[in-house]
Amino acid sequence: MADITFAEPPYHQDSGGDIILLSSDDVAFCVSKFILSLASPFFETMFKLPQPKDQADEGSSPGANTVHFQEDQRALYLILRTSYPGRSPKLSDISDLHLALRLDNKYGIDALRGMAEDALNAMLHSDPVGVYALASCYQLDEFVERSAKFARKLQLDDLYSDELSSIDAKQYHALISYHRRCSVAACGVGEFSWRWLGERTSIGTIFAPTPVWVHFKTCGCYPVDSTYKLLTHEGPEYKGTHWWRRYIDLSKAALKTWPCGDAVIDEKLLSRVLADARECEKCKRNINDDPDCLKVFSVKFAAEIERVVAEVSFAP
Repeated sequence: MADITFAEPPYHQDSGGDIILLSSDDVAFCVSKFILSLASPFFETMFKLPQPKDQADEGSSPGANTVHFQEDQRALYLILRTSYPGRSPKLSDISDLHLALRLDNKYGIDALRGMAEDALNAMLHSDPVGVYALASCYQLDEFVERSAKFARKLQLDDLYSDELSSIDAKQYHALISYHRRCSVAACGVGEFSWRWLGERTSIGTIFAPTPVWVHFKTCGCYPVDSTYKLLTHEGPEYKGTHWWRRYIDLSKAALKTWPCGDAVIDEKLLSRVLADARECEKCKRNINDDPDCLKVFSVKFAAEIERVVAEVSFAP
């Protein structure tokens, strides 16, 4: 038999515990059945089973039976530190989070689940794809959907995390499929109607009192046909300039891989379109009088995109 080392306090040999948990790397934890039974139904059931009388290992506490675990000392420390009274440990890295979720699945320790969920919440902004993978791997349905909605705000090429190796192709396809459905919904905003622009006061704010790109006057930027027109909440049809329509077309191209309001308020996109618009002297003067005109419109556009995409269900 390999040499057994007793764990540090409060799980040491003279701790007064009535059961010994032996890790796979031969570290013995002398602990209280009562405390572990309160922490986990698994332990409560296990300790109710008849205990062999000859399982005490050499050097263990007198009368304390030994239970052999498949987990190593790191895992048992995590179980015990979340089961015993006192400050719970922090999950310092992704391997700790994997371990906590795996142990919770096996032993049903509520404190471990709570710690893991706190860690997942903290990761949602920085690594939503990683959260999606972990949630899918451990059947955390609430986090699967929430993380997919956060991941929707990433560009298609950025839907990656090292944790994707934890899930299967079907689970990854579900994430990609949701992202694409969001893209379709986002690209549909403004395709047929612009009624979401709101009342006259909103139109005045968006297009300025003397409209910059949508009005009844003419200049070289305005089409002579009705190709670039929009119907607002007020009812009348407005013509849009070629460069305004170029902004819409460029926005929809971006939305195909980035179904997020941020795609249409991107500063590089706005600057590119306004630079083209200033090639027309009349439009240049109008824009100089109202330099935030396109930005104001883009914010409204982005808000409508977010509203529409939020209605897309993760479940196909």
